[in-house]
Amino acid sequence: MPIAERQLSQKELRPIVYPESIYSQNQRLQVLTFLESHQIPLSDPRKLRKPTQQEASDLYQIPRRTISNWIRKKKEIERVGRGSQKGREEWVGYTGQVLWPELEDQLYKDFIQRRKAGRIVRLGWF
Repeated sequence: MPIAERQLSQKELRPIVYPESIYSQNQRLQVLTFLESHQIPLSDPRKLRKPTQQEASDLYQIPRRTISNWIRKKKEIERVGRGSQKGREEWVGYTGQVLWPELEDQLYKDFIQRRKAGRIVRLGWF
C-alpha cells in the first residue's frame, strides 16, 4: 500500500521515547581508562595507536555520544566516588585524610571487639 494511502493509529502518533541507560562510575572509569591507556597495533608491529571512541563504543556497547560526553567531563568523573551512578548525589572519593581521629579510633576498637565476640559486622552497623 502506498504511503499516501496509509493511516496511523493513535498509538503510532505518540513520540518515540528512547530508554535512558544508567552507567556505573566503575563502567565510566573502565571506558576512559581503555581510551587513555590501551594500545592497538598497526600494520608495523612496532607502532601502536590509541583506540577511537567508536572502537570503545563497539567494545562496551555504549553510544559514542555518551563516551564523548564522558571525555569532556573526565575531571568530574575522576573526582566522583567509585560506587556512584548517574542520577545519584555525587560525592568526593576517599582522600585518606582523617577528619575525626578520636571517632575513627573508637569505631575501630568497637569493630574489633564485636568481631572477637563472633558477631557479624555489616555495612549498616558502621
